[in-house]
Amino acid sequence: MTQYSYDDTGVYFAYFVATASSCQCSDCLAKFRANNRKDARKHRVSRLIKYAVLSAGWSAVAFLVHIIVTTEIETPTIWDPWAVLNISQSSTTADVKRAYRKLSLIHHPDKVADDLKEKANAIFADISKAYKVLTNAEARKAYDEYGHPDGKQAFSMGIALPTWIVAAHNSPYVLLGYGLVFGVLLPWRIGHWWYSTRNYTKDRVLSRTMAAFFKRIPEDAGLKTLLAVLSTAREFEETYLPDTNDKGKADALVKSTKDLQLAVSVALKDLGEDFPYPPAVTSRPAAAHALTVLLAHMTRTGRTPRSADDEQTIVRAVHLLQRGILQITLARGWLIPSLYTMDVTQLLVQGTWHTVSPMLQVPHVTDAHVKALKSLAPQPVKSLQDLAEMDADARRKVFRDLSDEQVEDMNRFLTGFPRIVLEKLDFRVLGEQAITPGAMVTCTIRVRLAPISISLAQLNGEYEAKKARRAERVAEAKKLGLAKPPRDPEDDDDENDEEDFDALGLDGEGDGARGKAVKLAELPKLAHSPRFPANKRPTWWVFLGNVGSNRIINAVKVPDLREKKTIKIQFQAPNQAGVFPFSVFIKSDHWVGSDMRLDIQMKVEELSNEARARAAAAAAELEDDISDPDEDTLAGQMAVLRGQRTRQSNAGDAAGQDGASSSSSSEDDSSSDEE
Repeated sequence: MTQYSYDDTGVYFAYFVATASSCQCSDCLAKFRANNRKDARKHRVSRLIKYAVLSAGWSAVAFLVHIIVTTEIETPTIWDPWAVLNISQSSTTADVKRAYRKLSLIHHPDKVADDLKEKANAIFADISKAYKVLTNAEARKAYDEYGHPDGKQAFSMGIALPTWIVAAHNSPYVLLGYGLVFGVLLPWRIGHWWYSTRNYTKDRVLSRTMAAFFKRIPEDAGLKTLLAVLSTAREFEETYLPDTNDKGKADALVKSTKDLQLAVSVALKDLGEDFPYPPAVTSRPAAAHALTVLLAHMTRTGRTPRSADDEQTIVRAVHLLQRGILQITLARGWLIPSLYTMDVTQLLVQGTWHTVSPMLQVPHVTDAHVKALKSLAPQPVKSLQDLAEMDADARRKVFRDLSDEQVEDMNRFLTGFPRIVLEKLDFRVLGEQAITPGAMVTCTIRVRLAPISISLAQLNGEYEAKKARRAERVAEAKKLGLAKPPRDPEDDDDENDEEDFDALGLDGEGDGARGKAVKLAELPKLAHSPRFPANKRPTWWVFLGNVGSNRIINAVKVPDLREKKTIKIQFQAPNQAGVFPFSVFIKSDHWVGSDMRLDIQMKVEELSNEARARAAAAAAELEDDISDPDEDTLAGQMAVLRGQRTRQSNAGDAAGQDGASSSSSSEDDSSSDEE
């Protein structure tokens, strides 16, 4: 039965609330409102067109319904001779003659007034036809077959088209309409879709840009190299300089870039950085402009309204382009450029530089605050973890220049900032006790998130308590002679595999932590990112690779990290025995300082002599089975003549089996008779 544990401290519940909704800090709320207003203005015309089309469509439907309701449709009735004579279908011939005479006395033209003779003629003709059908054998037969006493009648079919469409004088206009729809609009739409799919990837990156990235990204690309490559995208050329021969526009773009580039250079020097532009950037005015605006965004350099618009355009574009670069680095199996690509995304979203403190992504925290925190005595605050564990009164004293609302924004951020908690990590070969050369290995990683306000000491304490309970259950199982220890009632998904931590040497290793499971809601739909122009939801990537060889074993994108997210990565073990180092990286595309790296080792053991013999026998049997021809084929007959081995056909095998069965049955019968 499932056991549930509750959070008596209230800390985990606070994290539940903080991560269940969008970021509520004043900066993010202002961005959300601005984006909503911008989207409303952007889509106002499209909404008007959509409403106009919908109104026209529903008006047409209403008009058609009105025509259907108000138009009288003459429904043809089935002619019934018995109804005409006002008799039942079981009436005899005498009854038919009697009814006919009676109606003739009433409706015969000679029996009515002159003004009613025309109507009487029609009625009497119908009466006569009914009488003929019911008394004449040939007329009755024709009626039964064709529904008319005179035999098969002319057949007419209606067409659900108005007359004006098929009228001769309207033919040119109808043909013109068909030609426009099927000869112009439809081919144009299909061609537009086809060329769009050819020019863009599924991530809406130009194919020409992807081809250029493929050539320009080196295997050892770092952060600055990737930023320079991103700025050379074809998208920026089409945005800022669509006509490369326009000398005046190019000069104006270079001039506007120089002023901002000077401010960016000063900001980078203050950070102890130097970023010389490579020739591929300086030779392209649009690329130089894009890189300068991108660096201004990351260094938080002052901007004008025009540069703010450029910044939003370029940051949005780079966020899409980063996906294209990640596809290329993953396809080539490069680990280090893939990790730096994730760093670019983090810095882009938070609008910060990689050498500054991650505490600057906290709402309302400035460089002065960071310096004051690092100079605190006796215990300086150097990380987000230290800031989250800081005493509330001491923290309020450092941030005394902030209002209560701003401090609340900061506390809310620290409550919702995620910490990666590693629950499990192991390498296994299905059905085997050890990893052997060339075997298919499954790397199982189970992670979750916990609030950063929970200290590492508390998480490690919970982990040690869990290990102690595990040891007690193992000892109890041995005492009772059980194959497996019982489930831990305090762990809702105990899988009896916690020993994998010790086997891999995970105690205290890495930047992650382990601890008690936390019930979490889904991650923030719109997480804290006031400097990123779009509303963004955080996602995570798990990389398994070797840093020394710069190779990725595999990478998995995790849309969210809910409770006990299990990730399985399969790969082939090396072809030789030994101890091989690997590194697991769990990186966010949103938060700076939330990543985890864990360096581990995988031991590949040599095959035992018995296992090696079994493998060789299986391989030889498989090779023989594949190489020997069937005996009932031409190749098999030739092999028999040469004295070589052949495989028996399925029919022969079946016959042999049947014969054996028959023999066994005969022997059994004989034995029974003898008995």
